[in-house]
Amino acid sequence: MKAASFKGTAFLLYLYQSNHLDTLQILLSKVMALQAPENPFTQQQILVQSPGMAQWLKLQLAEQQGIVANVAFPLPASFIWQMFHLVLQDVPEQSPFNKEAMSWRLMRLLPQRLQEPAFSTLKHYLLGEQESEDIDSRKLWQLAQKIADIYDQYLVYRSEWTSAWEAGDDLNEVSESQPWQPILWRDLVDDTVSSMDSLYHRGKLYIDFVEQLRVASAAPEGLPEQVFIFGISALPPAYVEALDALALHCEIHLFLTNPSEQYWGDVRDVSTLLKQQSDISQVGNPLLASMGKLGRDYIELLHPLNKQETDIFASNVNEQQAPSLLAMVQDDILKLQDPIDYQKFDNSLHKRQIEPDDCSVQLHLCHSPRRELEILHDQLLAMFEQDPELNPRDIIVMVPDVNRYGPMIQAVFGSTSAETRLPFAISDRSATQENPVLLSFLELLALPQKRKSAAELLALLEVPAIMRRFELAEDELKSLRQWVREAGVRWGLDGSDRSRWQAPEDETHSWLFGLKRMLLGYAMPSEAGLHQGVLAYDEVQGKIALAVGKLADFIDQLMLLEQQLLSAVNAAQWRLRLQNLLSNIYSFDSDDETEQLRLHKLFETLVEQCSSSGYMELVSPELILDYCRNQLNAQRGSQRFLAGQINFCTLLPMRAIPFKVVCLLGMNDSEYPRSVPSMGFDLMAQNPAKRGDRSRRDDDRYLFLEALLAAQDTLYVSYIAHSAKDNSEQTPSVLVAELCDYIGQSCVLKGDEQLNVDQSAKRLLTHISCEHPLQPFSSEYYQSQSDKFSYAQRWLPAVAAQQQSKAPEPIEEALLNEGYIADIEMDELLAFSRSPIAYFYQRRLKVSFPRLSEQLEETEPFLVEGLAGFSMKQYLLEQQLNNADKKQQFALLHAAGSLPHGGFGEVSFEQQWQDLEPLADALFPLLAGGLVKRQQLALDLEYLHEDGLQQCRLSAWLKNQYAQGLVSYRPGSIRGKDLVAAWLWHLVFHASLPEQALSSYVLGRKGAWQLSPLSAEQAKEYLALWLSHLQQGLHQPILLPIESAWQWISQCKDKKTGSIEYSEANLDKARRAARNQFNGGPFAQAEGADPYIQAQLNDLEAIWPQFEASAQALLGPLLAHLEEFAGV
Repeated sequence: MKAASFKGTAFLLYLYQSNHLDTLQILLSKVMALQAPENPFTQQQILVQSPGMAQWLKLQLAEQQGIVANVAFPLPASFIWQMFHLVLQDVPEQSPFNKEAMSWRLMRLLPQRLQEPAFSTLKHYLLGEQESEDIDSRKLWQLAQKIADIYDQYLVYRSEWTSAWEAGDDLNEVSESQPWQPILWRDLVDDTVSSMDSLYHRGKLYIDFVEQLRVASAAPEGLPEQVFIFGISALPPAYVEALDALALHCEIHLFLTNPSEQYWGDVRDVSTLLKQQSDISQVGNPLLASMGKLGRDYIELLHPLNKQETDIFASNVNEQQAPSLLAMVQDDILKLQDPIDYQKFDNSLHKRQIEPDDCSVQLHLCHSPRRELEILHDQLLAMFEQDPELNPRDIIVMVPDVNRYGPMIQAVFGSTSAETRLPFAISDRSATQENPVLLSFLELLALPQKRKSAAELLALLEVPAIMRRFELAEDELKSLRQWVREAGVRWGLDGSDRSRWQAPEDETHSWLFGLKRMLLGYAMPSEAGLHQGVLAYDEVQGKIALAVGKLADFIDQLMLLEQQLLSAVNAAQWRLRLQNLLSNIYSFDSDDETEQLRLHKLFETLVEQCSSSGYMELVSPELILDYCRNQLNAQRGSQRFLAGQINFCTLLPMRAIPFKVVCLLGMNDSEYPRSVPSMGFDLMAQNPAKRGDRSRRDDDRYLFLEALLAAQDTLYVSYIAHSAKDNSEQTPSVLVAELCDYIGQSCVLKGDEQLNVDQSAKRLLTHISCEHPLQPFSSEYYQSQSDKFSYAQRWLPAVAAQQQSKAPEPIEEALLNEGYIADIEMDELLAFSRSPIAYFYQRRLKVSFPRLSEQLEETEPFLVEGLAGFSMKQYLLEQQLNNADKKQQFALLHAAGSLPHGGFGEVSFEQQWQDLEPLADALFPLLAGGLVKRQQLALDLEYLHEDGLQQCRLSAWLKNQYAQGLVSYRPGSIRGKDLVAAWLWHLVFHASLPEQALSSYVLGRKGAWQLSPLSAEQAKEYLALWLSHLQQGLHQPILLPIESAWQWISQCKDKKTGSIEYSEANLDKARRAARNQFNGGPFAQAEGADPYIQAQLNDLEAIWPQFEASAQALLGPLLAHLEEFAGV
């Protein structure tokens, strides 16, 4: 293009078209330089469609011009309103017919018309069949917003309707199905005019604006000399007409991205041509015809304007080298050509060849959004490895809804190792998703609608600004979480709060209940009994007990807040309430300043909108919550687009800025194009469409086309092809399917030219597609012959576990060369006996697998079961053995919150008390006389090991000795590990005190056992065997799951004769029993699910010889000395 002087020409509207946005940007820079205002303080105006486009333009212009200053980047709507204000008189700064203003007015006007026949449908929606005329204010507000949105669309796209309605013409042919709309519109206009000096709305403004400019002999004062419009995909017809009129008095430079250098205003897609019974060869380019309707209609709107055109189109195909698949597709669109031959089917010689190493178009088939991101991370790492010149800023990742993907993006890209970390930024997230202050503010507003469970309120308390307000430290919050759980807090602030949920007005398990217990526990112990019906919680002690006072302050503030949130007040009073909420609940610092200002601005906006709209009625708490949620969710977060990192964003208009790599995720048929059903009373949807009307599906189709054209090197597309639940097939977006069909029918993989068109298409699509496994640790990613790969080293242990044989891996030799322990405490031997494998990991490797933290319960107990049930049974059994008063124990457990409410609690307590009475009766004679004084025992033992005879001293404090012998008991079934522990104590007792030939007893609710006396020599022999295994277990794990081993050995004893036989029949039964215990079942917990056992064993099949030998050696003597006890 040669430079031109624009002054004095016949045209003041200039149209620049190119298929490359960066070409248009360079042209914009040159035109701005040529048209620089004489006054350097004159601000230049560049209209853009999104802040992202403005950011990109700033960076590009600054790079080319050295500096960009005094340039505004308004959005079209705000610029047009600014022009209205300059050209016309009495135009307010803010339109009284914006959606928010109309919504508040409709809130007041709509109820006044509900009794009229024309409004019967709205009345039925708002009131239903109820006789009362009390309208749900939240429902009315939501309806008013929808109606205001529809009227706003009419003002832009059907201003002739609103003008006719104002003149008294209802346009029955248009509004016959919704007769209330003209009536309500006139009410809205009359109400607005009566309260304001200006009667302008956008529909009338466009008409007056255009007329004023066309009759004006000179440019109105204040109009800019030039206006630049850059990269806007489409403008409404009214905007185009307004800009055309503006071009009579100032230069309008319109920079338009046009996908094709050919005229394509008459291009139609195949389905339209088939409906018209036309030749499908007239389609031009199928992709442009199918996806380009939005751009086509916009170009047609611009076509009749009096303008000067400058076209600068350039092909992406480099004549010096073979074009990539992506470049071919883009070039076809540019030249409006259809390379598909609809007449040839037998071979693919007519198709264009694609090199086998061409990766310019990639399609990845995944199982979930998280897997999409994990796969993308690996693929991007591969791209960086292959192209050293590729930078993070050269990559954009677009998804249909970034709010849905945001947490997973952070989880995948933000948790990688330093070697594989990629810089990234997430744009377009709602402000509430980015900042916990805003989210917690909405949670607080919804307080009356919530149960206030322990988890909900502690989550609020974890917000940093709230923690600062109540001066809570991290360790205090951790203690509070434990105390809240153990003190019995479940839900509800107090009894009255619980009653609002149709629950009994009982404060048990409420926050007040738990706080009373915690505060009383600081003053007195629980052993002192009940104090005014409250049982003290004992754990609140020391300086950290101050945290309970801080928690009490927090709950007090929530109680006061909830009382305020139960009544309606006007907007000004709501502002005061919400400001008090912030000051009472939060303590903001510099990091929260933006959110604090955002919230205060929200409160002011609420008052201003209600005041300007004349809405002085009471506003309900539900409406305030809905209003604040909508306003905050509509606001974007602070993350800047194009911040020099990999950009994650939502697919939005004109996000198709040129990038080397464009990635589109979530391209499923159900997700994209996004479907927004029209409202049932939308007259635009019920009447014939006009050119320039907006359609969300057409917008999304054009966005996909723009993204396709914006990719300079690689177009990366992924979608969820299979369900992660059942692997069922999922359908890709129709746009992805169209692109794949186009590629398959127009191109062929080099070497497949002799195949028929369908076969070659299938092979080519297989080449550009990659179907990924469900799990990131699939072995497919770590095989040298596989075309799949992963850079995630953290999955290697899982892959190794999949690939290892079922036999355990041998332990490192270094672990075998350690010395032996000369002194062993009894607790060490007992720990080994409970789980030899866990003992090896914890004692030798110093590895502990953390238990899952206990979850906060959110409902009061209806059944007493699990660990809580066992603890209660244990407590009740001890109380029975101490002859405690039954009624008193019921009162204490009720006060502790351990029992279900009401009659359920009484029934539960009575049942458990009765269930334990037989066990207590059996224990009374065994425990008669009380415990014998504890004795410290020390045994010097010798045991044979592979290195020879070893010496060891075993030390123990003898416990549970009564006059009848050693007694242990539990209020449940007796497990194998209970018997083993009793057996070890039995051995220590007889090895140390051979003169006391007493039995040992193990009693449970469902069975009782007795261990017969044995000699000191036998006891020492059996202990030596255990110590030998313990020493071996320090050097390598003893593969003996105790419960499975006990089930195995138990099957080898004849119940009639008492003999132990290891016959084939017994071994078969024993192995079945061991497998069942190891693998679990519907009513049995799997011992193999223990994390320590899982680290060594997949199942028992490969270790039977070692397993059986250890079980015989260690548990055989126990079984031989064990007999049933008839005490229970």
